[in-house]
Amino acid sequence: MILIASGSYVVSSLVNELGRIPPSFLPLGNKCLYEYQIDILKALEQDIYISVPDSYIVSQFDVKRLQELSVKIIKVPDGISLGSSIVYSWLSTGKKYKRLVLMFGDTLFSDINLSECLSVSSFSVHPNKGLYDRAKLESITDGDENTNNQFVEDNSLIISGFFSFQEPHKLMQGIINNSNNFISGLVYYYKNNDVFINRTGRWYDFGHVHSFFP
Repeated sequence: MILIASGSYVVSSLVNELGRIPPSFLPLGNKCLYEYQIDILKALEQDIYISVPDSYIVSQFDVKRLQELSVKIIKVPDGISLGSSIVYSWLSTGKKYKRLVLMFGDTLFSDINLSECLSVSSFSVHPNKGLYDRAKLESITDGDENTNNQFVEDNSLIISGFFSFQEPHKLMQGIINNSNNFISGLVYYYKNNDVFINRTGRWYDFGHVHSFFP
């Protein structure tokens, strides 16, 4: 299973510029961001899902386009945490997928190595840009499940939003055991599984106005 996690709305500064939309529906050139994300992910030949907030009305154009791309829409309750949204999406498929590939809805990558993500667990890591709440790599590898996002300096290594999980049930367990905190779920998974740190490719962050309009 591949999940594009786009189950919340963009931050208020982007709402003012582009409207109240989920991040994967941000305009990029003459397409939506999700088209570029799917173009990368389709090479894995797995079922692809995209989450959106329940209150978001997907346009007929986007419904048709996602159908053409063989992508299923999952509507998640408004206002829930990222961790809750991922668990909800996982359970709502009604299937017992053996692995999970996850991409944040506000991210895109070029030249990232996908060759092993169906055979090993991996977290993508890239140098930070800007002053935003991020999950530092060392916060994950230190093994403290009470960790949270924090403001980090430029070029500090951070978790950048592409993951593969060979035992997704352990991720769900880690999230649920830690009050639905996704970062704590990652720490739990890292402590209990072999995880490859994927530093390949270039990361593009579309989650903030200054990174969307550089």
